[in-house]
Amino acid sequence: MDTSEGNKNDPLSLHRYLYCKDGPIEGVDPSGHDEINALMDIGSFGLTLARIEGFHFLSTQEDDFTPNWKSGAGDVKHNNSLIEIKFPHGSASQIANQMYSDLQSFKYFSPNLASVRLSGNRAFFKTLLPASLAMNRLSPVEVAVQLVNGPGNNELSAVTLGHHMLVGVRRWRVKTLHESPPDLLVETEAYDQDNGYLNLAGREFMGYGQGKQYEVWHDYLNNIGKHWSQTAGATSSGETHMDAQDVGSQNPWRSQLPASLQ
Repeated sequence: MDTSEGNKNDPLSLHRYLYCKDGPIEGVDPSGHDEINALMDIGSFGLTLARIEGFHFLSTQEDDFTPNWKSGAGDVKHNNSLIEIKFPHGSASQIANQMYSDLQSFKYFSPNLASVRLSGNRAFFKTLLPASLAMNRLSPVEVAVQLVNGPGNNELSAVTLGHHMLVGVRRWRVKTLHESPPDLLVETEAYDQDNGYLNLAGREFMGYGQGKQYEVWHDYLNNIGKHWSQTAGATSSGETHMDAQDVGSQNPWRSQLPASLQ
């Protein structure tokens, strides 16, 4: 039962057994005393939630260059995307090295996914994300990751920082399937969860987040395939998997990172 007595000028608020005036889809009431319209303007919504003491819907990170593990909300999810690229001729090792260099520079996010700038061992992504994917910041939003080479050969890991809408690790890798003619596999895989309960609610209750990620990585694979088709006459086939099964509250890759990033 709601502990709030309600407002006599608002009859629905007087009913102590109704959640958010019988509007649980568009409203949230984290304090138990005040309904908030979850579909209101993102800016005012964020400011309102930020003032609710003890309910960290937004990222709690003060330093946007700090791994945001403590802001993780909900279970860790796994997703995996890959593309196989076959070349008519050339050196598999040289092509693999070039592909990995392109992955390190985030070349394949251009021109339709994001602009990326590198600063030391950090990458900053800026894109006009739907508000549903960046509800703790106004679009356009820039998010950052910390880059770590490895753990495998031709493999790059990225750890989410600060107000990134996700919490976790993504990896990119290049594998040689066949030397001659060259047949290579480019794969990106992640274990992550939502940054704060606002992003979690967006994913679970409003249908955002996971589906949009599927679209991003599908387009990312297409960019890779198109690039090598145009520059080397390669043919490609790829697929994106967004696992529905949760893997629990602990990220299995966290312990594999350098101690400073765990």
